[in-house]
Amino acid sequence: MVLLRERIADGNVLRLIWSWLRVGYLDERGAHRRTPQGVPQGSPISPLLSNVYLNLLDRVWERRGYPEKLGAKLYRYCDDMVILCRGNPKAAYQALEAILRRMDLTLHPEKTRIARVDEGFDFLSFHFVRRRSPTTGKRSFYIFPSKESQKRVRENIRSFTHRRAPVEPEAFIGRINEAVRGWVNYFQHTNASEAFRRLQRFINLRVRRYLSQRHRERGSGWRRYPNRQLYAMGVIYIGSGRIRYATNAAR
Repeated sequence: MVLLRERIADGNVLRLIWSWLRVGYLDERGAHRRTPQGVPQGSPISPLLSNVYLNLLDRVWERRGYPEKLGAKLYRYCDDMVILCRGNPKAAYQALEAILRRMDLTLHPEKTRIARVDEGFDFLSFHFVRRRSPTTGKRSFYIFPSKESQKRVRENIRSFTHRRAPVEPEAFIGRINEAVRGWVNYFQHTNASEAFRRLQRFINLRVRRYLSQRHRERGSGWRRYPNRQLYAMGVIYIGSGRIRYATNAAR
């Protein structure tokens, strides 16, 4: 509330937010529970208030001159953050813990670690790593879709692409395209060509199995439904890292 008062002068708005913070929530049994601190989980205003509070971390980090003193630059998105260090990473780690302790916050013990850039690290579903270029031999930074993100998109597709799915081919393919399009657009500016090719093979395999089962055909359907046939039917094409759309989709 102190931070909000720095920006909001209207007392009615401040009282409304204070009431929102104290309103509590209903548990899984429908019983009312109070919120002595923090914001109710799932509340529409929770992400905004969380960012307002965590913005204090950014301000203190810069005000104390840690980017220059410790050689440590803080990058934060909501409650995910990474600190890139040129100096001693333990000093930056201890500085971060000290600030969060004053804010009554703690680092997640399983998700927080110190890593060298040559080992790589995940941030916002991206995997950042420094390695030698296969063409020039120079050490360069590469960005890939994280393994966890690749696993999630496959699990999502697998959840609704059962070979006996009781839907028409157009709906089956349309739902796949919808699930994949956003994921590909998110990662298309990274070194994701190999990840896209693997995902493309996975999608084509799921569609072939569905079509073979629908037409009561044996085998995996490679001969009956080659890639060009799948793309003509409207299956999304991401193998090159760019989404392409069939111009003559079969009806």
